[in-house]
Amino acid sequence: MKSPIREFFFWSLLSTWVMVISLGLGVLMSSPARAEIRQLEEAPGQSVIQSRQLLQDQHGNRWQAIAFQRSYPNGQTSFDLRLVGFPGIANIDHSQPLMLTNSLGANLTAHANDQEIFTDKTHPEPNVGQYDLQSVFPQMQAEIPLKLSIPTLQDESVRLSVSPLIIQEWKAVASSELQIKK
Repeated sequence: MKSPIREFFFWSLLSTWVMVISLGLGVLMSSPARAEIRQLEEAPGQSVIQSRQLLQDQHGNRWQAIAFQRSYPNGQTSFDLRLVGFPGIANIDHSQPLMLTNSLGANLTAHANDQEIFTDKTHPEPNVGQYDLQSVFPQMQAEIPLKLSIPTLQDESVRLSVSPLIIQEWKAVASSELQIKK
């Protein structure tokens, strides 16, 4: 007959080992964060700090996500998100906003403001979109993941998952005081 104490310790030890192995495999299999934060002076009195991340869409295509805060000579700031896909992946509908949905179901809308990034404003690049996050960033919760839904001219929008670590980094960029050495 087995001792209840011995059986308890056996199952405790077994469950501990299963948890340790699972956590170890999770760490080994998770992709490392590829954050790249840059700070630079674009012009006298105009500075930018940016975070660059690679995100995957629902089809496994990679998109570059660049969140950046720009500080202007007049003291104004902006906080934007530029999304860049490989040419031919999708044709972004530049007239539609970016939808941000958190894992709790809350929806936020970021309006497109990519008119300033294209030299030919009548023919914007189909794989590049830029969105104003200034008004929605206070509602973004750093601990809750987001799904971005990029509107396209095709039937299906592009969906990107954003982890809480990336959101924390974006919030840090958005609240940064830019201090570029002259």
